[in-house]
Amino acid sequence: MPLARPPRLSSIFGLLAVLSTLAPNASCPAADLHIGGATVSITPDRPAALAGQMQTRISQRVESPVTATALALESREGDRALDHAILVSCDLVAIEAAVLERVRQLVGERLPDVDPCKLVLSATHTHTAPVTAEGDYAIPEAGVMPPSEYAEFLSVRVADAVIRAWEERTPGRVGWGLGHAVLGQNRRSVYADGRAQMYGPTDRPDFRGIEGPEDHGVEVLFFWDSDGDLLATAINVACPPRRSWDARPSTPTSGTTSARRSAHATGRICSCWVGPARPETSPPTSCIASAPRNACGPSAA
Repeated sequence: MPLARPPRLSSIFGLLAVLSTLAPNASCPAADLHIGGATVSITPDRPAALAGQMQTRISQRVESPVTATALALESREGDRALDHAILVSCDLVAIEAAVLERVRQLVGERLPDVDPCKLVLSATHTHTAPVTAEGDYAIPEAGVMPPSEYAEFLSVRVADAVIRAWEERTPGRVGWGLGHAVLGQNRRSVYADGRAQMYGPTDRPDFRGIEGPEDHGVEVLFFWDSDGDLLATAINVACPPRRSWDARPSTPTSGTTSARRSAHATGRICSCWVGPARPETSPPTSCIASAPRNACGPSAA
């Protein structure tokens, strides 16, 4: 029998918790929600090493751009600001602490009234986006963008998106939806001695089952302006599907990317998150990212 696992604490409900903190006390009138969004390309302009595998891979061409999407939320009571949060979804394998701190520094220089601890970065966990930290891979010196240079390029681009999202805030409202899609599958086999093995064979006589359930939930938040036009969509999945592992910088090519392309075609901002690290909910061609923490709290949704 499969081993029981606790349900995943979804990132989207974490975002709902953020939204709840933007509202005033229940005894007070409801606050007005102001929403802003912006998307920027974080695709390098020359070859770069790609993160997400044990070996070094150098990009050869761009299959689809990697992007960062910022969603700025602020609660207001008339002309008085009550609280705010800025959430950024990045097409990266993970968020390095140094990148987070650099983005907060750059934003703080231009938006001193924004609390840096309320600026949150998350990764869609694509395995074909550039490396952002030195020393993780043996990278050729010639013809390849160094990780430190890309990290600065990335930080400046993300900060620009944050500034634009903040400056484009407009009154709006939020709603939510829940759907289901089979995007990932359990990849850990459990054996009679209690051991579990990733990609373990299931035709062994001591195979006893798959470790834990699968989460097929697709949680969505919708943000509209005061006229009822869709401004932004935030999509959360437990595990992003994976199509390409080769040397081409690209976003996940199903689910998050198709949603982004659909949103961009209609001029809507689309932010995508993956859930907390749960290796038992990854398909054979996919993984999900953990949430690094720092002094200001979680840096990844």
